[in-house]
Amino acid sequence: MSGYGQEGNPTVVVVRNEDGVTHGFYSPLFKDTPVRLEGDGYRVEGKDGPAFRVDPGKTMTLHFTRGSATAPLTMMSPLMRHVIWCDMHPDVKGELFIIERRGG
Repeated sequence: MSGYGQEGNPTVVVVRNEDGVTHGFYSPLFKDTPVRLEGDGYRVEGKDGPAFRVDPGKTMTLHFTRGSATAPLTMMSPLMRHVIWCDMHPDVKGELFIIERRGG
């Protein structure tokens, strides 16, 4: 999975499980960001925050808005990179970029 969103604007991630086993969708991003779940997925609580799982052949949609208030100032700014992986299969991973807009 790869994608991007813009800070302060709603982000929508559609997760389609085309595999034959259940997969999870986890990121530290979700620990402090409210997420609204639609579709066939379900939320589970892990020790490091929520994960969202979807069974084989099903689709879920995650809606959230992430600002930049807690983003550290780095050479990557104004880009925030969030790693995403399957909480059930850690070798299945991707990344999501949230792009900040500054100025007018």
